[in-house]
Amino acid sequence: MKCLYSFIRSAVGFAVILLSFNTWAGEIRIEIKSGSSPPLKNLVRNGGFEKGLEGWTIARSEDKGWEVKLSDESFSGAHSLYVKVADEDGRRRPRGAFQSLNKAMLDGLMAEGRTYYLSCRVKAIKASNTGGKYCGAGAVLAFFDADWKQSAGVHAREGDTAGEWKKLVSSPIKYEDWAKNTQVIANLAYSIGEMWIDDICVSEVASLDVHVNGGPFRQVLIKGNDDILFDSGRLPGETTSFSKSIEGFCYDLFTVSVVGDDGTVVRKTLDLSIKEKQ
Repeated sequence: MKCLYSFIRSAVGFAVILLSFNTWAGEIRIEIKSGSSPPLKNLVRNGGFEKGLEGWTIARSEDKGWEVKLSDESFSGAHSLYVKVADEDGRRRPRGAFQSLNKAMLDGLMAEGRTYYLSCRVKAIKASNTGGKYCGAGAVLAFFDADWKQSAGVHAREGDTAGEWKKLVSSPIKYEDWAKNTQVIANLAYSIGEMWIDDICVSEVASLDVHVNGGPFRQVLIKGNDDILFDSGRLPGETTSFSKSIEGFCYDLFTVSVVGDDGTVVRKTLDLSIKEKQ
């Protein structure tokens, strides 16, 4: 499952999720609270390309020197999107695929005044982002007005990643009242090279409050799925109380691990996933 969150809809509109979990092991107590405005879910359909190119449209043109296709090489799952730009003709414009998020707007899953982030996993060879945020390998989240003349967007891009997968995260963007259309675009822009892109996600931010008491304990580690969001490092001796507030998005599972002074590890998880594949 990729980048999914659970959400609650009340009879009078969207409610606020307040989730609190506690666990005891010896003398160490972990409490995790998340208070966020739902829905907290990935708004990109088939962002991991596990359903092929379903939901995506390849941006076609008559220019030569480029290709966009499904790849069996992936960060997670079985597939990713592959883009290759071979020559100067191919690099004259961005090459890739796009998806409209207008249905999410119409269904109320995106709302005016809320703030959204874009993230993706990218592997790039010989790609260049020396031209700034508009160039290189990655993705774009863009809002447009009704006439497609006014626009605003955020980019998650990188140059050559030396053949390694890298997670890219955009800056935040607010859904303004003039925006009537929105797209997420995966492309290799104004650069020769190759790109594989996977796990594309657009979502709001989930806030997380972590409190640890008891112990003493020596270290606190917070993860979102497999990503480390926070590592306290070695805490001062005789630490018996610790609190941390963080923000995370496009994660469905948060894990807090606490190492006691005797080396015992206590863990607690907070699962915000929807139990169905997107």
